[in-house]
Amino acid sequence: MPQQSFYFASGTAAACWVTGYGVAAYALGEAFTEVAASTAVSLGVVTTVAIVGLPTLIARYEKQLLTKADCGFPGQSE
Repeated sequence: MPQQSFYFASGTAAACWVTGYGVAAYALGEAFTEVAASTAVSLGVVTTVAIVGLPTLIARYEKQLLTKADCGFPGQSE
């Protein structure tokens, strides 16, 4: 291949490569933004439920849990 044709083909391929990657990154970035927003909301709800719900459950069942814990050790009198 003559040098001039090689440079033209190489430059054309580089321009196509960069354009393809740029368009793909833009399109995938838009899709990722849409998915990330709904995922962030879901994770926020789950985290809030865990932060509020677990201490509430522990406080509600604390007496039962302590009774079970005391009965679980062998050698202790009731």
